[in-house]
Formats: sequence, C-alpha cells, structure tokens
Amino acid sequence: TEELLRERLSELAKSLIDLSPRNPLLQSNTRRRILAVQEPPLEQLWTKLLENGERFLIVPGEWDDNSEITEKETSFEARAEWLNLIKKARWSKYPRVEISLPADRLFSNLKRLRRRVLTLYHDAGIWTLFLAFGLLRWTPGRRIPGRKKTEVWESPLFLVPVTLDQGAPGEPFLLGPYEDGETQLNPALSIYLQEIEKLSLPEIDLDTTAIKEAFEKIAETVKERGWKLEPVCWLNVFSFYKMAIYRDLTQNSERILTHPVIKAMLGAEKVDLKVHTDIDKRSLDNRPCDEIATVLPADSSQLEAILRVRNGESLLIHGPPGTGKSQTIVNIISDAIRHGKSVLFVSEKRAALEVVLRRLRQVGLEPFCLDLHNYRIKRQEVIKSIEQELNSHLKTAAPSDRLLTRLEQRRNALSEYVKAIHTPFPPLKRTPYQVIGRLSRLPLPPSSIKISIDVKKLTETKLNKIINLTQSLVPVVNLFREGPTFPWWGLKEMIFSDAARLELVEHVKRLEDAMRQVKEAIGKICQSLCLQSPGNIKQVYDFSSLIKEFNKLPSLPNGWIKVQDFDKWLALVKKNIKFLEDLNELQKRVSRFAKWKVLLSLSPQEIKRYQQVVISISSNLPKNILKQPLRFLLDRHADFKILPELLEKARCNADSLRDKLGLLPCQNLEDLQRTSVLAEAIAKGTVFEQRWFSRDITPQCFELYQQFVVYFNEKSLLQQRLAQEWDKDLFALEPGKAWETWKCWHGKLFRSLNPSYRSLWRHLKHAYRGKRLLPEKATSALSDLLRIKELEVLLEKLRKKLDIQGFLGDYYKNLETDEVRKKIIEALQTAKNIREAFPAGLPLSAQRILCGHEGTSTEILAIAKELIQNWGEGKELLCQLGLEFLEGNFAEGKPLGSVIAICRVKADAVEELYSVWGKLNSLLKETKNISLQDLENYLKEMHKVLEVNESYNKVTKSLATEWKWRPQDTPEAWNKVLKSLEVWQKVVSLMDVPEGTVPPSLFEVAQRPESRPSCEQLEQALREWEKATEAISERFESPFPKVKGTKPLIEASFQELEEHLRAMRDRIDEVQDYLDLQRLREALAQEISNEAVDALLNMQDLPTEKLPEVVERLILGKWLDHVFASSPPLREFRWKRHQQYIQEFRELDAKLEEWTFAKTVQKLNERRRKIIEDKPEVQLIRREARKKRRHLSVRKLIQRAFY
Repeated sequence: TEELLRERLSELAKSLIDLSPRNPLLQSNTRRRILAVQEPPLEQLWTKLLENGERFLIVPGEWDDNSEITEKETSFEARAEWLNLIKKARWSKYPRVEISLPADRLFSNLKRLRRRVLTLYHDAGIWTLFLAFGLLRWTPGRRIPGRKKTEVWESPLFLVPVTLDQGAPGEPFLLGPYEDGETQLNPALSIYLQEIEKLSLPEIDLDTTAIKEAFEKIAETVKERGWKLEPVCWLNVFSFYKMAIYRDLTQNSERILTHPVIKAMLGAEKVDLKVHTDIDKRSLDNRPCDEIATVLPADSSQLEAILRVRNGESLLIHGPPGTGKSQTIVNIISDAIRHGKSVLFVSEKRAALEVVLRRLRQVGLEPFCLDLHNYRIKRQEVIKSIEQELNSHLKTAAPSDRLLTRLEQRRNALSEYVKAIHTPFPPLKRTPYQVIGRLSRLPLPPSSIKISIDVKKLTETKLNKIINLTQSLVPVVNLFREGPTFPWWGLKEMIFSDAARLELVEHVKRLEDAMRQVKEAIGKICQSLCLQSPGNIKQVYDFSSLIKEFNKLPSLPNGWIKVQDFDKWLALVKKNIKFLEDLNELQKRVSRFAKWKVLLSLSPQEIKRYQQVVISISSNLPKNILKQPLRFLLDRHADFKILPELLEKARCNADSLRDKLGLLPCQNLEDLQRTSVLAEAIAKGTVFEQRWFSRDITPQCFELYQQFVVYFNEKSLLQQRLAQEWDKDLFALEPGKAWETWKCWHGKLFRSLNPSYRSLWRHLKHAYRGKRLLPEKATSALSDLLRIKELEVLLEKLRKKLDIQGFLGDYYKNLETDEVRKKIIEALQTAKNIREAFPAGLPLSAQRILCGHEGTSTEILAIAKELIQNWGEGKELLCQLGLEFLEGNFAEGKPLGSVIAICRVKADAVEELYSVWGKLNSLLKETKNISLQDLENYLKEMHKVLEVNESYNKVTKSLATEWKWRPQDTPEAWNKVLKSLEVWQKVVSLMDVPEGTVPPSLFEVAQRPESRPSCEQLEQALREWEKATEAISERFESPFPKVKGTKPLIEASFQELEEHLRAMRDRIDEVQDYLDLQRLREALAQEISNEAVDALLNMQDLPTEKLPEVVERLILGKWLDHVFASSPPLREFRWKRHQQYIQEFRELDAKLEEWTFAKTVQKLNERRRKIIEDKPEVQLIRREARKKRRHLSVRKLIQRAFY
C-alpha cells in the first residue's frame, strides 16, 4: 500500500543521517577542535574570507618573530629559516591565521587533513573541509542510551567551505575560500533540533547578514532553553552530503513515490514499469545503420544495451573488468546527446569519471561535457567554459548520408542466394526450390484471388488439413452457389435426425395455418367498412392499430365526413395548439403585472399606441432615468413643457450678447455654456488685466501665476494666524532645524536632558503671548512656521521664473491686502475659465470690456443677467430631468436647434403619457414603483399576448365555420382533436371507393361508435402468427428466415409467402447438405478467410473437382511470395560482386564511427543555435563569466539559468 511505501521510504531516509554524538556536526568536543583559530578575530576573518575572498597564511599561534624556540621544535626545521621564508614577497602579502597548536603538530595535522580531504574528493567528488564559525553548547532533551542525562553537546553553527593549498613540500599552507561551496547553517544540528527537540532555527541569508547579527538571532532563539553560543572558529573535516539526500527524500516524498522504479525498489508488488523490448541479437544487422551507429566499436550485447537505454528502459549492466562497460557508457552518452537529450553521469569514484571523460575526449566530445567535480578547475574557469561553448561551434566535416546507403547495400548483399533458395524455411520445412517445382504442376485459378493466411506458421500438417477440407466441400459447392435463395438458408447448426426433420415440417405447417387465419380476419373487417385489404403481415399490424384507435374515437363531426380538406385542417389545428401554449406561457408572465381579463378586452392597436408613446420618451434617455419610478416623469411633465422655452430664451440672450461682443451665434449647448461664463464675468463687474488674455501666456504658465497668488495668500494667512498668539521672536527660529528637534524629542521621557530641545522650549515659551504653552500649540506653530518657510522657497522660485508684477498689474500694488488677494484669486479663476471656454481667444472689443478699458453698457449688462437666469434655470432642469447626458448633446456638439426640438418632442410624449396614464393605471396591477423601462417591457409583452390571442380567435372561427362545431379553448382539447383528425385521415385513405365519397357503411360507423367492427379475431390471429414465427426463427441465424433471401416474412406479400413455405416443405431433405456446407466452409474460412472461400465457391468457370488443387496453389504461391519478399538475398543478390562487397563493407564499417561523431556534433551545434539567442539565462552566464569575484556556485548558476 501507499502507507507502507511511505514508511519504507522514511526508514531509508533516516538511515542516511547520524543523529548520535558520534557525528562531529553534533558533538565537536575539544579533541575535535584542535585546529582552533586564535587570530584574526572572528568577524574580521568572516569578512575577509567570504566578502573579499582573501587567502590566509596559516602559522602556529606560539610563533612570532621574537618568541623563543621551545624544546618541541628541536625535531622540526629551523624556525629562523621558516620565518625568513614567509617574509618573502611571495608570502608576506597574505594575512595570517594563527592556530593554537605547536608548530610540529600543526603542520603534520594540516598535511594529514589535506591528504584526507583530497582523497575523499578524488574518490567521491565530495568536499569536506570547512571552517566552523560559532559553537552551540546545549543539552539534548532526549536521553541517549549509555550516556548521562545531563551531557552537554558542543555543535558547530555555521560551516564555511575552504581550501588548504601547499605549493611544494616544506612551503607554508594557504587557507582560502572554496568557490564551488556554499556557507550554510549546520544541517545535522538543524534537523536534530527540528525533528527531535521541536525547535526551528531562524532562516538567515548568510550572503547579506553579518556574522555578529547571525549569532544574535541564534542566541535569541535558544535563550529560553538555557543554551549558550560561543564565538569560536576551528578547521576540521565535516561530511554531510547525505543531508541533502535526506532533505530531498523528506520534502519530495510524494513526488518520489510516484516513480515506478522507486516503487519497485521499495518492494511494491504491482508497478507499471516499462516492459523490456524483445531485441534479437541476430537481427541487429537488419536494423538501419544510423540506428545502431556508435562512436566506438560495439558488439551485439553492447548494441542491445544502447537500444534499451534509447527506448527509455531502466537496466543494469554488469560484467568482469575489460569487457567494455566504460566503452558502452561512452556509446550510450553519445547516442543520447545525438538524439537531443542531456545526460547526467554519476559515479561513486572519481576514477570512473576520469575514464569516461578520457574516452569522450578521444572521440572529440569533450567540449560538450561539463565536469562539475574537479578541484583543479576554478569556478570562474567553469563558467567561462560554459560561455565559450555557448558562443562557439565545434567545426567538423558535414556527415554524408551516402555512407549509410552504401554500407547497407553492401551488408545486405553479402548473403548467398543459393544457400537461401535451398534452405528449408520453417515451419513448412520446404525449400523455395521444392515449392516452385510443385507449383508448376498445379492449375491456375480463373481469376485473381487473395487468401488471408499466416504463411509464417504454415506447416505440412496444416497444408494437408486445408486440402482435405476443400476436397470435402466439392459435393456441396452447387448448394453454396444457390445462396440465400435456398429456403433453408441461415438454419442454425444442428443434428438433422428424423425427429428434427418432423419438427421443422411442423413449424412450416403452423406458419401456413396462422397466415390463413390472418387473411380471414382481415377480409371480414375490410368488407364491413369497404376498406382496402393489407398486402402483407407488416401492413396487417398497422391496419390493426389503426382500427383500434378508430374504435376509441367519439362520434365525428359532419364536417369531417362531408368535407375532407385534411392537410389544411391539420396545419390549422397545430397552429391553434401552439397559440394556446404560447398564451399559457405569456399568461404566467403577464399576470404578474397586468390584469388578464382587462388586457384581453383591449385591442393590439391600442397597446401599440401606448408603446410608441413610451418609446418616444425613453429613446436616448440615460439608464438612471429609465430605471427611476414612472411617477418622476408624470409629476414633472410641466418641467418638460417649460424646458424648451427656457433654452430658446437662453439662446436668444446668448446670441445677442455674442453679437455685442463680436462673437458668432451659438451653435450648440457647449457654446451656450461658454457664453454664460462671459455673462457671469460681465455681471459681477470683474476687471481683468489685458495680458491675461494674451496668446503668449500658455495655460501652463497661467497656472503658475495662479499658483503664485495661492501660495502668497496661504503664507499671509499663516503669518496672520501666528501673529495673533506669538511674538516676532518666533520667526527668528530656523524652521527646519526646530521642527526636526521637536519631532525627534517631543514626547520622550528624558527630552529635558537634550540641550537643543531645552533651548527650543525656552524660546517658544518666551515668544508665546498666552498664559500657558501647551505642546499642541507648539506643534501647530512649528508646523505653520515650517510651511511658511516652504512657501517662501516656492514663491522665490516662481519670482525668478515669472514676471509677477507685470502679470498682476494694478493688483500687485495691494497684494498684501486680504480683500485684494481674494479678488485676484477670483479674477484669475474666472479668466482661466474664459480662456478654457474660448481657447482661440476673444475679440478685441470683448477684451476691452472685460479689462475695463471700455465701459459696460446697460443693455449688455441686462442681457448678461437675463442669460444667467434663463440658462441657470434651463441647465438645472436638464440636470434634474437627466437630459444633459443625452447622447450627442455635449460630447458631439449637436446643433442647439436640434436639442431644443428633442426637448419639445420629449415634452409632447410625456404630456401624451400623462393623458393616457389613467387607462394604463387601470390595466396594471402595481404602478407605484414601475419605471419607464419596466413599462416599455410590460407593453411589449401585453402586445404580444393580444396578437397571439387575435390569431387564435381567427383560426378557431374559421375551423368552427367549416366543422359546425368548436372545441374547448384548452391545449388538451385541441390535442384530442388533432389525434382524432389524424386517425380519420388514415381511415379515409384506405377506402375502396372513388376519392371524395364516403361509403354508407363507413358513414354510419363514423356517426355511431357502437356499430364499429371488433378487432379481437384479428388480434388472436396475429398472436398465433407471432408464436409460429418466433418458434421457427429460433432455428435460424439472424436475420433469417427470408423469402428468396431478401425479404423478411412480414414484408413479403401473401402470395410470395405461400410459395416460400411450399418450397421449405418440398426441400426439407437437403437440410443435411446445407449443414455440411456451413460446417466445412467455416472450417476452411478459419484457415484462408471468408472472402477467399466465398470467391472460390462462386467461381462458375472452375470445375468443382479442381478446387483442392487451386487452393493448394494459392497457399504455396503466397508462401513463396512471402519467402522471396522477406529474404533480401533472394531478391537482390548477385554472385559476381560478392568478393568486392566484402572488402567494401570492412572499409565502410570503420568510417561509420567517424560519421556518428560528425552527426552528433551537427545535432549539438543545431541545439546550440537555439540556446545562444538573447535569453535571460545566457545573459546571466555571461555576466558571471565577466565578474572578478563573488561568483555564484555552479549549482546555483545552473538552477537560476535553466530551471
């Protein structure tokens, strides 16, 4: 089960990690910290090593230039010589790292440590040398068996990968950063604390976080447990590569368990593994050369492994040394990359990687390999090699496909034709030569026949069996050629005994009796009704159903009997049913808002008139007006009537004023609005400066002047407000500095100890006129003071940029006065509005009046005031009635005359709606909250109801006139009429009299239902027929029995049926021959197919005694065709070229390896072109290649670039 698989995977994951004190990642006691760093300090070492990437010279902690030689150094080389060595320029440039260990022990430990690290890296590709930063002293909460409960563990905290280099024996050791590694938190400690202690250490980005800050975060986390963190550093070997595997297994367990191979490894019973393909080693030579081509020689077993890997199979290749396993791996790698795949080659030992890499180098594929575990190559060199490979192509000769063609031709031609022609081909075990001789003595068939037989499985026994079956078919071939016309054709396989013969005869006799009873019953009914008699059993069934339905009908109307316009009646009845269904559906909807009986009393024309009124009002109205209650329009019908008059007056006033000012008449509402802006300016008597209307003053520049006045006014108001409560000494403060001091220290506990704050507070208290200075007052004053300073800066900038005095003119003299500033602001805003309303500018006469150069006449002033009043009222009504947003008024500049005309149309429509509202109010159920949009929809539905009702009444009246009878007004009643009419139409169509007349007997039964004939005798006869038919049909295969092999029994005429039953009775003795025919035919068809057997038996020109020989010829001919087609030597071999082909084949086989290499390089170069486009991942690699230091690790680089 899935649960057991998860448990098994969890056990395997836990087996990877060691959470015991034996692990130096968890317990690094003093013995394991002998290479502890004394100098430089921890933070300095961290910064230089990680951030600057510096290398350090390792020296013993007890050595310096003046220290005495100890007795322990007597066996070591002279200190003076060594000290002189490190003073050379080559070594003195490196900063020193002092390790607290005597010199002899230090260097011997470093040698052993370096040898141990490099050996493990060469063997497994794992780097294990780290500088441990920080020591966590902690006590495990879980007791370890065999240890004290209070045992204290000492675990390293941060691990920095480093290198330990020595140029030559006797030279100093250099400690530097390992570029391909990453600094990380102790993974074993993190897992132990999280899994067992249930404590999660904080996530720290060591690339951006200082070591001191990282220690503080860790210490804060473990403080509650009583654990301690010591800032120490030491060098040691730490191996935790299995931790990454453990994390992958735990974090991706669900994804891992979906892989079939993993399931199989964990012991799952039913695993959907890819089935191994069956590869015949002997048939490898038959595969195309490009399919099995390799860069190194390969035998059949190696080719099998390559093909299985190509098919996606998982496999294990094993063998003793020297059997070509590495060679096979190289071929597998080259084959995979040739087919567009990437290969990850992993080995536990570095030596195995070197062997494969050397072989790839020999065949020329090394440029396409990325060696991720080579300590001799620096990270920057690896990245630069990636960039170089992305930007370059490996040059090689273009591979020629002609080589493959020639090689295949030579290989296929090296088989011997004579050997093939005389070699017995299993399983028939005859040679092609023997078969050709036998075919020469057999007759040819009259026409071409294709048989379906698997000649690959043809044996001598099977061939003889087929011939014997064909010989047994000869006596009954003529019966087959008669085919389905044989009356007993389709009979099931049975033992034809005397009892079976008598049973079949009895079935035939029973059918004859049932048919006779049916004919008698039909005759009686047809004679009584003067109807035509059915011609077969199928028609009898339809006739019986019709008579039963006819007997259920009530007395028919006289109109149906005298007049027979059935097609027209049926169409009208169906229309009425549809009308009634629509009316019922409409009634459900309309009854919710209208009174049904009142609605039906109206005419469609009247509702149509109401619709037109509503449409006239609602056209072009905004949606918000359409959704408002209709009472809104009815209550304001007087406003709709007044609106056109107000707009007409406003237009006359505007045209008069524009004429006085030298402007053209108003064209639309926008012109009317613009004119009202001029009228307001004239009416208020506002005086403007001539320069304000100059085209040289851009709108942006005008806004700057306007902004200057606003700033000046704000500054003056702030100064006046401060002057009310504060002395002039307040303005002596530096606003910015004072505000920062106040904001920084106000509200803090020890603010009085700050000299700046004390001085500021004393100054504020001295400048304040009130009794007691509150902090809120001080905050407000300093804020206003800071704002005044900001405004002064803004005003100064605008003064330098603008001509303020020239622009403001006479206003500038009294700018300090509040009243003047208000007038300036109002005048500037009005001038801005005029400029926006007339962007092309005003005539000079208008400018003179506005600027006060020319007096405003009484007439112009009166027109302006009248325009303001009329347009104000009209505009207000437009807003209230929702007409200001009509499509085309403001946005598209619709002519003002059209706008007024639309308003008049709206007013007339609203007035008409007001006049007919009384009738609509009596028709609708609820009118309080109904909107114009709702009313339009309601009227549409009601009009549809009246139209349908009118159509229904018209059709019903027409039918009632013809029938002299009217059905009820329900769909059920009309459906019954439809059904009765259809039945009567069918009965009339069967009359055995001239068309258009009804026999008296039929007329009588139509009027009198009780006199209609019964169908009981006919139904009894049909039941007997069904039983007899069912009994004999059980003896036949479906769809037999059939009359003359084409018609079922119920579809054949009575005369044909009588002749067929007579033939069945006369030819009963031929049933045994028919059964033998079917058995032998089926057995032969299983061997050579149904189509071939039928074609052979239907050959009229073929004598029956020749049939076995023809079958033998067809089988042997197909076998021979198969042998010649499947054997290339028999098809293409020529003796004269035999020796020449052998020599050419050997030469071409050697060239195939070169072709494979060229083809592989060609494929890879094509893929390279797709990669080197301007993609972000390529740019990332190029940036890393150009960097001088702090490179990303190769793993991170590949993850960011390609995943």
